[in-house]
Parts: sequence; structure tokens; C-alpha cells
Amino acid sequence: MPDAAVADRQESRLGRARVAAVAAVVFVLAALVAAWVILLLEEHRVEQVRFAANIEGADKAQEIRTVVERALSATYALGALVHQGRGTVEDFEPVAAEMLPFYPGVAALQLSPGGVVRQVFPLEGNRGAIGHDLLANPRRNPEAFIARDTGRLTLAGPFELLQGGIGAVGRLPIYLPREKGGALVFWGFTAVLIRFPDVLFKAQLPQLSGRGYHYALWRRYPESGEVQIIAASSPEPLHDTVDHPIDMPNDQWTLSIVPLEGWSQGRRLEAQVALALLLCLLLAAAAGQMVALQMNRRRLQDTVALVERQKAELLASEADLHRAQAVAGVGSWVLDSRSGTLALSPQARLIFGVAQGERVDPQALRSRVHPADDAAFGRAWQRILDGEACEVEHRILLDGECRWVRVLAEGRRERPRREGEGDVVGTVQDISRRKRDDELIWRQANLDGLTGLANRHLLLDRLDKALARARRGGHRVGLMLLDLDGFKQVNDTMGHHVGDELLVELAARLRRGVRPYDTAARLGGDEFTVVIEDLGHAEDLLRVADGVLKLLREPFELEGTTRHLSASIGLALHPDDAEDALALLRCADIAMYQAKRQGKDRCQFYTAQMQQAVLARMEIEAELRASLERRDFELRYQPIVDAVSGTLVGAEALLRWRHPRLGWVPPQDFIPVAEETGLIVPIGQWVLAEATRQLEQWRALGGPPLYLAVNVSGVQFREAGLQEFVARLLAERELGDCRLILEITESVLMDEGEAVEARMRGIKSLGVGYSLDDFGTGYSSLSSLRRFPVDTVKIDRSFISGCQEGGSSARLVEAIVSMAHSMSLTVTTEGVETQEQAAFLRALGCDSLQGYLIGRPLRAADFERLLRRSAAARGTVAADAGGAQRGSAGEAPGR
Repeated sequence: MPDAAVADRQESRLGRARVAAVAAVVFVLAALVAAWVILLLEEHRVEQVRFAANIEGADKAQEIRTVVERALSATYALGALVHQGRGTVEDFEPVAAEMLPFYPGVAALQLSPGGVVRQVFPLEGNRGAIGHDLLANPRRNPEAFIARDTGRLTLAGPFELLQGGIGAVGRLPIYLPREKGGALVFWGFTAVLIRFPDVLFKAQLPQLSGRGYHYALWRRYPESGEVQIIAASSPEPLHDTVDHPIDMPNDQWTLSIVPLEGWSQGRRLEAQVALALLLCLLLAAAAGQMVALQMNRRRLQDTVALVERQKAELLASEADLHRAQAVAGVGSWVLDSRSGTLALSPQARLIFGVAQGERVDPQALRSRVHPADDAAFGRAWQRILDGEACEVEHRILLDGECRWVRVLAEGRRERPRREGEGDVVGTVQDISRRKRDDELIWRQANLDGLTGLANRHLLLDRLDKALARARRGGHRVGLMLLDLDGFKQVNDTMGHHVGDELLVELAARLRRGVRPYDTAARLGGDEFTVVIEDLGHAEDLLRVADGVLKLLREPFELEGTTRHLSASIGLALHPDDAEDALALLRCADIAMYQAKRQGKDRCQFYTAQMQQAVLARMEIEAELRASLERRDFELRYQPIVDAVSGTLVGAEALLRWRHPRLGWVPPQDFIPVAEETGLIVPIGQWVLAEATRQLEQWRALGGPPLYLAVNVSGVQFREAGLQEFVARLLAERELGDCRLILEITESVLMDEGEAVEARMRGIKSLGVGYSLDDFGTGYSSLSSLRRFPVDTVKIDRSFISGCQEGGSSARLVEAIVSMAHSMSLTVTTEGVETQEQAAFLRALGCDSLQGYLIGRPLRAADFERLLRRSAAARGTVAADAGGAQRGSAGEAPGR
């Protein structure tokens, strides 16, 4: 006894050591995986922050460039005045005084004929510039020489100004024609002085700090390459920045930004590490949860890949947009409001399509305005004549082409004028490209490219606004989520181009079925949504949905054929079901799938119980995936006997799932989930592989031939590779003369038509038979079976109960048996539970019987013993089956 106690203690210690070792291994593996996941999450978060910073910086860089270009455009206005005055600008100071307010950020205007500064406005604080020869020293003013030699606008600076502060000078070279004609000669420069940081305030650069970013605007000195900080939110240098180049005349500035708190967040990482350690401890106690962790890892990898793809697509779109951008041409005009004469610059003539030398008056200009914009142009022109400053964008028609222009008037000059001098000046700009780009970008961002309906982005925006209005007004908002029934069949049988044609027609009917101000949208594929506002009662939403269903039941004409389709619609209400847009969309989605499960072609309101059902189905799905890897499934074999002799002629392979935690799970609980998620395909492949393996083993025992029926889901039967898979199994098992039977339901035949017929005949050529399961519960008829290679009709158990007593069930069973035999089909009856039922079916001529009277589903070993006894003593199969069934332990509930 003492020795036994010592052995027990040693075994106990070894057991605890093994448990501790397993827990330690699981903890270490989980810790390694958790560390990797945390790293991926942090990298993903940093990428998102960088992506947001990149967009913010690009927008602000564009604003800075626009503001500076707007300020530099004053040189073109001065140049137009120089051209108009043939080298002189009368009343320069009054003209400059009126121009300055229209060019934000410009501190002074200069005229430098011959390269020498002669006129400056305002003169106060800028007197020192008078007489300065810009072309005297190439080293001091290299930008002036570049401008003169290239004929392009140049920008000098930023640099410290003598009068204090920082500024930059933009210089535009002016070339005038000789008096006697010939080549253009250099006249001098028109220049503007831009002050910093005034011009940057116009671009709202400091707002970056309020949005959570440090920024620095800088450039490199052309001579030394050293960095010059133009503006910065922090005196400290920035590191690991997102940089955006800003092209300037003869120079390039750079806007660098970085989040105020940096890219990484230490506290967040500490919290993630703590949570990971806790998770690892839990996983050590429950090693089975590793599968869920692997699933989460795969989802995370898919999310990261999706973000990378979206980032690449966005960068590609931005690159295309940058390449498509062009500098807009700007023209000027001068109006004499007393005489009505109008003078146009050469660029303005080009924009309005007026030939050089052709006289133009306001009426002739108005004749080019698009008729739809004539009223707006007339009001703007009247304001111009009244001396008011105004701005108007309108279309013009030139040689049948429609262009967009932007007209800006600066208001009447309040000073004495000479005869013929204009008193209203302005500019005109061709903005056609910008308008086209804006419209294209809006449509791409907000509309579905195929149907023209709102896309998900626009739907969520309008739904948010509708919910906000509903909260203020105290009314309901309804959401319909529609999914076509059988759309995949159209795509597979008629082609995707016909599927697209169907979606376009569906969108048109959807528009007809709702009010003009309701939002119809396409979420993707064959899913559509409609937002219905101003609802008083739930019945109002149901009435609209019924109207849409009625429209969709009308036949579709597709490539000369008529197709009848239906849809399943989920309905959800605000505020009854959800408060925000995404939650409301989820509720409608859940209700839509409930409508499909209830038979399709119907509407279904969301209920709270649906959410619980969805969660339960999600749990079943997760456990199914885990069990598929662990191979928690088993096959049971239910005997099938000859109705007359009672001889064992076959068996049906039935799937059973024994979960390590849930125990036996009934087939009706997990088969629908497996079909919806597609898991039925790998599960069905395992069933076929295991059934053929068992059939090969039984055939090796000898004895009479035995067929084995295997249920094949409609989802699995539609897989294109099913025939190749069955052929490979038969070749591997060497079952060329096998008696494998595939059991399919009526719905498979009726849903697919010609496609299923072709697939059935291909598999039939391998020597495989077919049995039509649960016959009588679907929509097929025996006459429609003539075109399909079906061998056996299996009458559903619902017709057997009470059939021996007569009545409609008995007459129906008799009719099925008679018609099946007339078409050379055999008949098997399932669900036989009493001797009276067996005698009745035998009298009708039924070929085979299956049910609890014959035998319950058996394990493979128990069925093999039954098979041996049947071979030894034919005729006692029914009694032996009962005995073998009583010897089978651990039988799962259900069929």
C-alpha cells in the first residue's frame, strides 16, 4: 500500500507537470502571436494617421499655392495696364490703391521700366526701393535676370525686408512691340511685394495646429542649399514628417507636417500589451480559443491588405488628378458705363471667342451666354452697371461648345475720368476644366457607376441628415434593404453583361416605386437600399415595400428572353430599431436575411429577436470552422432494405457533429448555417471522401453489392469542381463499379435548370446514381423529372405518417409510386416506423424502405457487423438491424 501511494503521488506530480507544461507552451505561443498582432495594429494605426496627415497636408499645400498664385496674379493685371498704356500707366497710385484690396497678401505694387524701380505703391515705407536697378548685379538679383531672359514670372525670397518683417517679390517681365513693328523688346518688370506671414494667414496655415499637427513651411536657398524656415508652429525641428512640395515660380517650397503627439502612442501600446498578457493567460486555460485568435489574425491581415489597396488606389487617383491640373488662363476687361463700350484684353477675347480688332459691346457678349444662365448673367451685369463689385460663374456657347467662365467685377472707380476712359474693370477666367473635374469627382465619389443611384458614401450621408431631421421633427425614418433572389443564376447562365443590364432595369423600377425625394442607393452587387422619410406609421413603410415588390415581380426582358425574379426586403425604422445610420443599416440587413430564410419574395420588419438569432448563428459558424479543422464530424449509416424480401440493399450516410463543449449538435441547427456561409462545401467534400472510403472497405468484405446514398447540398452541387472531385475520389478508391448515390433535393433541379442537367449528366457518366430526396415537399413534378437523369424518388416522411389509414396522404403516395414506376424510377420511402406502414407501402409496390422500423443510423463498425450478418443469413435483416442498433452507444439525436 505505501508503494501504491507513492506511485499515485508521483503520477499526480507528473500530471500536474504535464498540465503546467502544456499551459506554458500555450501561453508562450499566444504571447508571440499577441505581440505580432499588436505590432500589426500599431503599424495599421500609424498608416491611418499618416494617410490622414497626407491628405491634410496636400489640401493645405494647395491652399498656400492658390493664395500665392492669387497674389502674384497682380503682376499680370499691372502688365495689362502697361500694355494698354503702351509702356506708361497713367495715375499709377490711384490704380494701385484700387487694385491692392483685390489681391490679399500683396503689400506693394511696383513698376520697373528698364529694370529700374520707378513707381511703388504704397510709397510709405518703400521709398528706399525707388531707383533700385534690378539688373545691375546678377548676384544680388538672379531672379530678375531669370525673368528677363526666360520671359516668365519669378519669385525672389522670402527674405528680411528693410522696412521690417519678411517678404517675397514676384517679378513679371514685360515685352512691348516696337513702334514700327518687328520683334518685341524688353520694357521692364511689374512686381508685387508679398508679406509674411500675412499671405499665410489667408491660406489659414495656423489652423493645422488646431487640427493636431505641427507644421513647417520651408525652402532651400538656391545658392547654398541651406534650409530657410518660412513659417513654423514650433521652434524645434520636426522629424519623420509628411512632406508636400509646393511649386513656385523658379523655386519650390515644402510643407512638412507631423502630429502633435507624434506617430506612436506609448500609453496605447502599454494598454495593448497589458490586454494581450491577460488574453494569453485566458488562452492558457482554454487552448481551444487559439482557433479564434487565428481567425482574428486573418481578418486583420485582410483589413490591412484592404487599407493598402485603398491607399494605393487613392494615391493613383491623386496622381491622375495632379497630372490633369492646368494653369487657368485669366483675361481682363474695362467697361465705360456711360457709353457702354467694352474693351477686352487678348486673353479675354480668346475666352469669349472675339476676334482681334472686332468691336464688342455688352449685348454682343450677352448673346454668347447659355440660355439657362441668361437671367443670372443679366442680374450680375446690372449690378456691374450700377457700379457694384460682383462675381458670377456662367456658361457660354462658342461654335456649339459649352464652356464655363468666371467673371469678376471690381466696382466703379470713384474719380474723374477722361472721355472714353472706362470706369469698371474686371477679369474673366475659363473654369471649364475645373467644373468638369468637380462634376466627375462628385459623381465618382457619390454615385454608383452602373446604375447612377447613390452609392454607400452618399447613402450614409443622406441617411445621417434624414435621421437628424427626424429627431428635430419627431417623425420616423424607414430603411429598406433589398436583395435580388436568384441574381447569381442570371450571371452564371446569361453572363455578367446581362446581369448588369438587369441591375440597370431594377434601378429604374426602384426609382419609379419611391418618391422623388426619397434616396435610392446601390450598396454593391445586387443589394439596394431606399431611405423613406416623413413616415407616420410602420404600415407606411410596408406599403412602399409592397409596391416595390410588385414592380419587381413584373417580367424582365433580357436578350430576347423573359425572366421572372423576386426580391427579399428587410425593413427597419428609426427611432424604433436604431438611432444611428450604421445600426439602422445592420437591422435592415438582418431583417432581409430573415426574409430570405422565410421563403424569399417578401418583406420583413426587424425585431430584437433576430439579433439574438444572428449572434447564435455566428457562434455556430465559428464553432463549425474550428470543428472542420479538428474533424469533429462523424458519419452514421441508416440501413435501407428491399420492401418485399427485407434484404439489406443499401444505406444512407448521415452527418453527425459532436462538439467537445456543446455535445451533439442537431443537423437542423448547423446545416443551414454551413450552407449560408459556404462551409458546407468543405464539409460535403469530407463527407464524400469518408463515405467512399467506407464503401471501399465494405466492398473488400465481399457479399452482395450494396449502394451508399450521400446527401449533397444544393450549394455544394452548384460548385463547378464537383464532378472533378467525385472522379478523383472514385479513381483513388478504385470504385469504378461503385454504387454511390448522390441525394439532392427538388430545389436544386428547379433553381438551375439546364446548368444542373449538364452537371448531373457529367457525374452520371462516372457511374454515380441520383436519388431525389424529400420528394413531394418542393415544386417539381414527376413529369418534369424526365429531362433529369434521376434513378430513385425518395418519398418524404411527412406523407408516411397515417398513410395506412387512407386519406389524401395515402392517395398521394399511391400516385407517386405509380407514376415513378411508369418512368422506370425506383421508389424509396423514408420515415417507416411501424409494421402497418411497411405493409401498406409494400402493398403499393414501393421498392425500398428506410426508417426506425428498419434500423436507426449506426456507427460504421455496427453497420459492418450488420452487413456481415446480412450476408450470412438473408431475410433477417430487419431483426438484426434492430439488434445492432441497440448495441450502438452514443447515438446522436435527430435523423
